[in-house]
Amino acid sequence: MASHFHQPERIEEALRFKQELGEAAYFLAGGTEVNNSKSKAAQAEHLIWLGKLGLGGIKRREGGVSIGAMTTLQEMLESELLHPAIHQAARNHANRNIRNVATIGGHLATCRSCADVIPVLLALRAWLRVATLSGELERDIERWLLGERDGIVLSVEVPDPPADLRVALECHTRTANDVSLITAGVSLRNEQGCMRDLIVAAGGVAASVVRLHEVEAALEGKPLPSREEVESLVAGQVNPIADIRGSADFKRHLAATLVERALRKAWNR
Repeated sequence: MASHFHQPERIEEALRFKQELGEAAYFLAGGTEVNNSKSKAAQAEHLIWLGKLGLGGIKRREGGVSIGAMTTLQEMLESELLHPAIHQAARNHANRNIRNVATIGGHLATCRSCADVIPVLLALRAWLRVATLSGELERDIERWLLGERDGIVLSVEVPDPPADLRVALECHTRTANDVSLITAGVSLRNEQGCMRDLIVAAGGVAASVVRLHEVEAALEGKPLPSREEVESLVAGQVNPIADIRGSADFKRHLAATLVERALRKAWNR
């Protein structure tokens, strides 16, 4: 339980707090992780609240939409500025009580393996604006997922997709109030009967959401193959762990099924 609560009013101040306090401090956004007794954040001695930094809101920018890091998932679900696939991904996340406080910045900072919104951000080629003590920078979301998580996420930048881009999502959850067990997000263009610019992202199959680059390379420039071929291809590229929510074999089968469904749904749109 935290014994110190900090309320910086400038981004530089928040970053300095974190630099000085190190692993004894955690940034606090919506608080869904800090209030999770099983998380590391719940054991933090210092909490650095980001609520006074003006990082909320969804804005139209030239060439795309900017989602402030303190924007809640419910606000994303209800925003007319965002792609329908983002609405669907946000809707899949637990329940409205959690979505009302959970923020997109916290969603990315936590990087849960089965995160609902991250696969669609990858599918839409979104990127991050991140503040560090060295200055503001742009960060590729995949690099962020792979561990380059320094600084504070300022916003998620979602570029306008091409008119012919097809996006589809699938997820599996045990109950309507649970986090997803496996998530899948894909995007592609159908060019003369062949898949182009293919992105395949899956959650629940590794330490964080991952792009299945081998699957993308195998299918790029080809018509969508049979269900069995796609499922076999995906199953060979995922490595989930066994836990109380399912065996590794079950999760591997489920991931293969969901990715295939998402691909076929996007292909048929």
